Amino acid sequence: MKIKIVAVMCAVMCLIFSTGACARAENAEKNSPPAANAPPASGPKEPVFTCTSAGRWYPDDPAKLRNMVKGFLDKAEGGQITDRIVALIAPHAGYPFSGPVAAHAYKQLEGLHFDSVVVVGFSHHEFAPEIAVHQAGTFRTPLGDIPVDADLAAAIMAENPVIKYDPAIFVGEHSLDNQLPFLQMTLSGFTLVPILFGSQTPENINILSDALARALKGKNVLLVASSDMSHFWPQDEANRIDAETISRVTAFDADGIAQMMQGDSSGRKLCGFGAVQVVLRAAGALGADEALVLKYATSQDTFGPTGNGVVGYMAVALVDKKGKNTLINVNPKEAAVSAPPEEKSMKPHYGGDLTEASQKELLAIARKSLETYIRTGKTYTPDSENPQLQSKRGVFVTLTINGALRGCMGWFEPNTPLAEIVARQAAVSATQDPRFPEVRPEELPAIAIEISVLSMPRYVDSCNDIVVGRDGVILEKGNRRATFLPQVAPEQGWDLAAMLSHLAMKAGLPADGWKQGARFQVYTAQVFGETE
Repeated sequence: MKIKIVAVMCAVMCLIFSTGACARAENAEKNSPPAANAPPASGPKEPVFTCTSAGRWYPDDPAKLRNMVKGFLDKAEGGQITDRIVALIAPHAGYPFSGPVAAHAYKQLEGLHFDSVVVVGFSHHEFAPEIAVHQAGTFRTPLGDIPVDADLAAAIMAENPVIKYDPAIFVGEHSLDNQLPFLQMTLSGFTLVPILFGSQTPENINILSDALARALKGKNVLLVASSDMSHFWPQDEANRIDAETISRVTAFDADGIAQMMQGDSSGRKLCGFGAVQVVLRAAGALGADEALVLKYATSQDTFGPTGNGVVGYMAVALVDKKGKNTLINVNPKEAAVSAPPEEKSMKPHYGGDLTEASQKELLAIARKSLETYIRTGKTYTPDSENPQLQSKRGVFVTLTINGALRGCMGWFEPNTPLAEIVARQAAVSATQDPRFPEVRPEELPAIAIEISVLSMPRYVDSCNDIVVGRDGVILEKGNRRATFLPQVAPEQGWDLAAMLSHLAMKAGLPADGWKQGARFQVYTAQVFGETE
């Protein structure tokens, strides 16, 4: 049973903005290119969860929000941490109050890559006995969509039945929402696992700490604890209370934080005490051995007196001094793939009849479409008289930054002229790849475009008919479907079995799911691209 409660402590911090919050939307679409399509995988579209903090805790206008967060990040002090960042602790009050502090934590992420980010917050407005995980779809902020890592969410929930899929508790909850724009401004190509405590009980704290330590082991995942500090004490008293909290954090003393909270169910000393304890314990189990306090301040320091006491904020990084961060120009999922030396020497063989002039024209069309849509929200309609570009083919448009994938979406049906479909897919790859948030205007100069023009797929009798380095492959099993372009396996050094195992996992099947009951189609591609 859930009991509605009133959140007074933090609510005052949202009044700087209007209350024009957006409600939860199913399958919401905004500024999508016309005739948008999905990749070869089939099935119903997952829901979009529109974060309700926009317009209340931070601006709902994308340009204003982007400029605000960028301003905070530009002013954040200190050099970047070189030790492996396992977790962050960051505040979640209204951005004019907590943003200058939160930026010190998130600035450390610039130039780094994480496959997923697990954000642990708590519900200010509902009491529920369980721990809630959002397992499906995407989270939408004014800066774009972040796909939920459904597999990782399921793995965490599988650790204990108290951890449940409960999307309703996320509606209106700013402790989760307020971390996302900072993540979007400092990371790209990541997925999200949102977690909220319905109740920060000692039992729930222990359960979630253990679950995260087990489920995240060996993964390139960032943990974030969402919490403000002392609430509405005079400045001197707030500094004293917060200094005690910080001393416990730097000692990785989760039990000490629990002792501080005894007899204070209001959270006036540390509102997200459960989230902080969980992240301290899980991060320690995952290798973190030092807590770096990057910034501490109160609302009086960042915003000025409000007449209601102050609220404290801290930015902390929990690091593994023996480890190194994964940089943005290395895709760890790809780098982790190993293969025999002879396989790595394989060269892809692509076929196609497009002339060099036609290739250059298509790349120019893709670039024009990408720049136009990301900067203006308007679609670009090419006007080409080139006969080759009037032929109807399937295509994939791939976007990369420093070699790391930034978006890739395809269209298999040969029912649209090449010039038109390439223009459309450039915008779709930048905005609708469910693995990534929308491309931001400031990323455009770093993006390189690659186009794959496809032949018609055809079924083969068995997987033994597939030629690695020549064939793109579509795997079908039940309602699961996924594809790899011809260049993927050679680039990764995969032999046939390795490629099919990865393809099965991409389709949401076990790694050996291709061995029985699967059907295969193959196709070839003419591949060409810009120089990064």
